[in-house]
Amino acid sequence: MNKKIIFKIQSLVTNLEYYAKLKINNKKSFSQNYWDVIEDPDKKVRKRTSILEKKKFLKNTKYIIDLINEMDKKSNKTIFDIGCGLGYLLDSLKKGKRKLYGCELDSFATNIAKKFGTIYCDKFENINIKKNSIDIIICHHVIEHVDKPEVFIKSIKDSLKKNGILILATPDFDSAMARRFGLKYRMFHDKTHVNFFTNESMHRFLRDYKFSIIKVFYPFFETEYFNKANLMRLFDKKKVSPPFYGSFMTFVCRK
Repeated sequence: MNKKIIFKIQSLVTNLEYYAKLKINNKKSFSQNYWDVIEDPDKKVRKRTSILEKKKFLKNTKYIIDLINEMDKKSNKTIFDIGCGLGYLLDSLKKGKRKLYGCELDSFATNIAKKFGTIYCDKFENINIKKNSIDIIICHHVIEHVDKPEVFIKSIKDSLKKNGILILATPDFDSAMARRFGLKYRMFHDKTHVNFFTNESMHRFLRDYKFSIIKVFYPFFETEYFNKANLMRLFDKKKVSPPFYGSFMTFVCRK
């Protein structure tokens, strides 16, 4: 990572590109980065399979769970979670007659998630999904990892029913924290992030692929990250940026 990529990200707002692309020589596999005991940008050791991590994840994604339950009051929709991980989100959505699907690249995570729905161990765009067959697609922090976002988003659109809903969450690489901390912005420290969208460029991207943007969330105040310690870290530019409002953005779109 260098200053050129930051300049390119910040310039997306003034040109026709949707994202800045970065090639990273990452020797670890996706599984090693995501499901082993890892060290996060704050140098904290985390085990993603722990009960504590599950509780944190569900607290931080409660707004998505609540949103889907509000949109699907009859609990009969077909829901697909792209990059479903260990299946925590699908587990929380098990209700009524819902049909739950997901996909994950890691076989270890796939085998655990299979308890909660029909799970494919493959890229979403490689799965033979019937066109116009899914009511709700969740894409929670996935698009920043994929090889070809344009192919990916087209596959999503083709799979959704008429008026189907896409819930897409991704970092904003031109957020306040990215501007203030530069190369120390915490989202640059995930070596599997290869596509860097901004708030403005993601709006353009979704509109150009004919999605109607219903609402955009910037989850922070309702998450575990909203605390005094993180707020005080705003004053220390020598360390990695703290989680903050606007660093993540979640788009709710209709086909």
